[in-house]
Amino acid sequence: MQGAVKKQLYIVRHAKAAEGFQDFDRDLTGLGVERTRELGAALLRQECRLDALIASDALRTRRTARLLAQTLHFPEAEIRFEHDLYAGSIEDYFDLLVALDNASIRSVMMVGHNPEVSNLLHFFIPDHTAYMQTTACACIVFETGAWEEIFTAPHQLQFYIKS
Repeated sequence: MQGAVKKQLYIVRHAKAAEGFQDFDRDLTGLGVERTRELGAALLRQECRLDALIASDALRTRRTARLLAQTLHFPEAEIRFEHDLYAGSIEDYFDLLVALDNASIRSVMMVGHNPEVSNLLHFFIPDHTAYMQTTACACIVFETGAWEEIFTAPHQLQFYIKS
């Protein structure tokens, strides 16, 4: 669709987290921090520009989102932390997506947990059978100007990065 307005969805699974803590309070390992920075650099090479960044409020996803925001020059104060993405369902992701402002948000990154991030990717790209690894990112481009139309709009996987 030449000249069509497009929406981009970046689906990210949080980076590698430490063991031995309450699940919600697990922080990133040194390797997790390193791989998040590598992912950010790879996204810069893909010319990633975000209008919104939404993440689970668990510690590991907050840290992953903040590290990516720093690398991608996205204002950390504008990251939305949503508890529903911690222990929610794929429908919670859908609800957040369709509520996005169509005029001001063309690209959004969602940082969350498995199995929901893998389920979200598989919902839109059924042929992509990989279970998202830590610090993996999928970018889906939708041929629409309205977030509520992403379920029926033509779309494709633009890229998939895994650490």
